[in-house]
Amino acid sequence: MQFNPKILKTSTFRLAAIYLLVFAVSVGSILAYVFWNTAGLLERQTDATIRAEVQALADQYRLLGLRGIVDTVQRRSAERGGGVYLIADANGKRIVGNLESVPPQVIDETGWIDFPLDIQIGENKQRRSARAFHTDLKDDYELIVG
Repeated sequence: MQFNPKILKTSTFRLAAIYLLVFAVSVGSILAYVFWNTAGLLERQTDATIRAEVQALADQYRLLGLRGIVDTVQRRSAERGGGVYLIADANGKRIVGNLESVPPQVIDETGWIDFPLDIQIGENKQRRSARAFHTDLKDDYELIVG
């Protein structure tokens, strides 16, 4: 069977091509909508989890002091695949946590921060993006949870 170029000029072919285009755009739009909504939902859930953890640690600090949250942060930061934790003193020196130091983006700011993070995967280090919440505790301590 040979290709007949006259078929491209028929109204049946044109209607089928238009239908295909409309269908492809519709499917693409639906997939984009689902993707963006899912990504937004995951981000909101992650942020809510981090906020709840920061609040729980801050409450624990108010009740038990620094010693009260050091053990908790040490345990949670040691978990494989866990979150990002850091308790630092007023000079930014690490007291406990799985971050080596306060990220430079944090200086003099509290709230949400996004920063690059090098993580060890097997033999290799990979740079990833991390999202965390930074807050100041009483007595000039800093808490970062992500």
